[in-house]
Amino acid sequence: MGHCPACLFAIGLKIKGEDPFHRDIPASESPASGAEQSLGDYVLIAEIARGGMGVVYRAWQPRLKRMVALKLLRAGELADSVEVARFQSEAEAVAELDHPHIVPILDVGEESGRHYFTMKLIEGDSLAQRLGVSGGRRLDVRESVLLLRSVAAAVHYAHQRGILHRDLKPGNILIDASGCPYVTDFGLAKRIECDMGATLPGVVLGTPNYIAPEQASGQKGLTTSADIYSLGAILYEMLTGHPPFEGETLWDTLCKVRESRPPLIRAQNPLVDSHLETVCLKCLQKEPRNRYRTAEELADDLGRWLRDEPVSARAAPLSEQLRMWSRREPLAAGLSVLAVVLLLLGVAGVSWQWRKAVSAREAALKATREKELQLEQLWKAQSMNARHHRTSRVLGQRTNAWAVISAAAAIKPSLELSDEAIATLLLTDLGPRVWWKDAPSFEHPACYDPGLDHYVLHSESGVVTVRRSSDHAPVQELGRGRRQTTCVRFSADGLLLGALFEDGELRVWNWKNAELLAEIEDVHVRWGAQSFDFADDSESLLFVQTPGTTVSRLRWFHGVSVVPALTNAGVESVAAGPSGSQVACALGGSLELWEGDPLRRTAVFHSGRAGARYLRIAWHPAGQCLAVAGENAVDWVDLGKRSLRPLPDMPDLFVGNLFFGRGGELLFAGGWHDLFLLWDVASQECLLQSQRHIGSPVAVSAGGDRIAFSRERVGFGVWELLAPTGLHKLIAGSQPSPPFASMDLHPNGTCLAMSDASGWSLWDPEAPRPFFSRKTDAPQIVKFSRDGLSLYTAGSDGLLDWPLEPGSEARRMGVARVRIRRLPNLTPGMPEVPIQFGLFAADGRNAVLVGGGQALAWDLTEHRALTAVALHRPEDSTLGLSPDGRWLMTTRHNAGSLDAYDLRDGSYAASLRDVGLSGIAWHRLTGQLVSVSPTALEFMEAGSWRTVSQIPWPEPAQGWAIRGVAPDHRTAWAHDPSGALRLLDVKTRRFFASIQQPVSFAGWGMAFDGSTSRVFFGLRGGVGVLELSRIRSALEQAGLNWGDGDSVLDFTHPGSTIIQHSPLAPRRAGLPH
Repeated sequence: MGHCPACLFAIGLKIKGEDPFHRDIPASESPASGAEQSLGDYVLIAEIARGGMGVVYRAWQPRLKRMVALKLLRAGELADSVEVARFQSEAEAVAELDHPHIVPILDVGEESGRHYFTMKLIEGDSLAQRLGVSGGRRLDVRESVLLLRSVAAAVHYAHQRGILHRDLKPGNILIDASGCPYVTDFGLAKRIECDMGATLPGVVLGTPNYIAPEQASGQKGLTTSADIYSLGAILYEMLTGHPPFEGETLWDTLCKVRESRPPLIRAQNPLVDSHLETVCLKCLQKEPRNRYRTAEELADDLGRWLRDEPVSARAAPLSEQLRMWSRREPLAAGLSVLAVVLLLLGVAGVSWQWRKAVSAREAALKATREKELQLEQLWKAQSMNARHHRTSRVLGQRTNAWAVISAAAAIKPSLELSDEAIATLLLTDLGPRVWWKDAPSFEHPACYDPGLDHYVLHSESGVVTVRRSSDHAPVQELGRGRRQTTCVRFSADGLLLGALFEDGELRVWNWKNAELLAEIEDVHVRWGAQSFDFADDSESLLFVQTPGTTVSRLRWFHGVSVVPALTNAGVESVAAGPSGSQVACALGGSLELWEGDPLRRTAVFHSGRAGARYLRIAWHPAGQCLAVAGENAVDWVDLGKRSLRPLPDMPDLFVGNLFFGRGGELLFAGGWHDLFLLWDVASQECLLQSQRHIGSPVAVSAGGDRIAFSRERVGFGVWELLAPTGLHKLIAGSQPSPPFASMDLHPNGTCLAMSDASGWSLWDPEAPRPFFSRKTDAPQIVKFSRDGLSLYTAGSDGLLDWPLEPGSEARRMGVARVRIRRLPNLTPGMPEVPIQFGLFAADGRNAVLVGGGQALAWDLTEHRALTAVALHRPEDSTLGLSPDGRWLMTTRHNAGSLDAYDLRDGSYAASLRDVGLSGIAWHRLTGQLVSVSPTALEFMEAGSWRTVSQIPWPEPAQGWAIRGVAPDHRTAWAHDPSGALRLLDVKTRRFFASIQQPVSFAGWGMAFDGSTSRVFFGLRGGVGVLELSRIRSALEQAGLNWGDGDSVLDFTHPGSTIIQHSPLAPRRAGLPH
């Protein structure tokens, strides 16, 4: 029968319990209790049953003095036209049926809008009651067949007259005292030849345990096969004690009806033979065409069984069962999830308990949606605002972006927001102000000592006084000149102070004790120019003498002596190089470089701009380049390339201050109108720029953590200089350098080996200088041994074993042992082949040496050759060696395929297409090959080369590359087409972080520490160190995490390797051992 939403909910709650429409109702619950009620010619005595559409009463008909069953439309006079039509349809359907096993209609009537009809009263039980609603009792097998044969005959009689019952079930089969069954309740009956339109498409009619799969799917156009299915379900319950399909919920039952096979009957009732089981299961076939064509055929087969004759039903062939199974199983999981979701939504939507609160709930939901929409819009605006601040390159870019990101994270953390936060953390920016002093006059600091702890004010009166930065109190008054000061400078060690006065007098003091070291006349004076400079060792002084024709050097080892260093007309500024033997001179728009002792001119650089005039010179600490500035420009001079070029983003303003900071990593420029510019030296990209904000930069502390500003007629102060969080440069180059070819970290983490095109070197990860280096003609591949006692290098010099002295923490190198210099030629009689490059296994046991189109596997433990391989493509330059040392993979950039070689016998194993586009890696824990296809990161089983799993690229495009799998076995590092580093969680198959600009990655060299918390990699102009634990800690402070927060990666615990090494035996005679 069709059910309202409340009834469907009740069915869902009691699907395994009693029939909610056929139960004994206490007299107190009957609407006729307490007083007799009349309806037409009938007196209602007691309620018998209640259903979704009607209520059945025991009624007395005085006129004919008989007891009848009266069915009354449940909605009464409130019933709508559809309900009345369906009720009348039931009466009309039954009225046309005259069969000994169908309860007949006696009368139809209507009174005061209350529709009813009467039927013959059957004194007895329903089949449901006999089965036992709660106990699940089985009936006698023969009795069950006799009963269902009679019911099937009655149903066939109805079908012949165009009537479908559509709700056959034990509760609708009444059994009188003599055991004769009667079919009743045609409330869902439908004429086969017409459609009243009372049933909407997709509505499920009937009782879930007994309806056919097509009826459970809400299909229209049901046929007699639906009733035949229900007859089979009734027979199944009589034989087993329960319906063929039972679920915890309504939708669970419907899903089982549509998709599952009923449990075998004989497994539950051994008294049932295979023939009767076949008859029952034929009725329960999912496809209507596979059931009995008519109910009469079913009745005939049941009769044959009763007579012990062969039945016509046959079990479905195995091919049909397999077809049905293949169609069913792929959707099982999806349909189950869908059923649960639909049930939850249905329960939430149709629960009658909540009807009184619908209006309030809808209003609350609407308000919630509006609030969520506003928050979503605010989140999007804040995310865009954060990106705007981050990419603005103005002072406060990091601070402002971080504040917005924190506010957005409070609304909704996300992967995009985490990536934006990481990119923000990598910015250089101004931090909080340390101190500020108002100064409306012209008395501003002319210079600071290296620690920014003391400063000297520009003095119009000529008084030179050193003041303490913390309280601005005078510390040392050094004297008064005849005129005002034009240029004041501290020495590099902060002990000496030089002051040039407007009349050309230059004085030098040891300001700590106020000792006057030198007093020089006729020094060239020009406002904004560097007329004198201290050498880096503070042992000498360079100065330009009037009228700019001589640059002299003053030394004070044993007394004072003035030595003319060079003579050249037009010198206005001078700067001593960090090596002590170099001097740079500015002459108008040209820069001259002088070297040696005595000095001689070695290079001249011209700006090429009309009217250019250099006044400021800044040497890079490495001494390989310098910056010059003056009117409207800052130019970069590369001494190695003998080139001069302007730096980008320079406005048309005069530059009065120019200096390097943070070990030469940054270049600062300041000038008129509060000009402030900051460049990254290696990439020569402008990181910060500002005008009329807080002033012009004057100096940066030696540690690079503070910077001093001055704003004309306003004041001056010191700010913190924020370095990137979680990123620092181990090597800060003065220019873009060649990519690093190889890197490896010592097992104890105290030493980093790196190689590039010029050679290889060893570094302390905490220090900015190498403690060992070696020049080579070509890049070398470097690898520490497993025990940390050796460093292996492979390249044009051969395979070398460099011993590390025990107890030296890998800081002292022994004499290299040559393990093999050249490769034996695979062609007999031909000379040996030079080694071009090599590759080391991750565990440090094996190596592969490549040259001349061939490769040689080498055992690093026993120092012997293993297997030689002739490369299928001699030009391949990208190699990958499996963790166990068995498989060698080769390719070249964008080749589109990988070649696999088995190093056990040197055989060419396979060619893998559409992978290996950029990079090769191995997962050490699983031994799987990790490679790149155009659409995904592929994980492939070694040997079979079958793709085991994939991680699709977020934006499929050319340019993705794999950099490696970290020692934690979960983190994979990849490059996206934009050049950003992308971190993937191999276990969850998710991208969880992105390392974007301003980091400019270069080369393929990469090294991890044991916990993966630190990662070393090549940058443009140096080597960077990412500290992932610090980045994660900063993210957590903003309420963020890696990606969407599901990742458990904390980068604090070292990974473990369980791959077992399989040693390879030599396979080819004549190889060196």
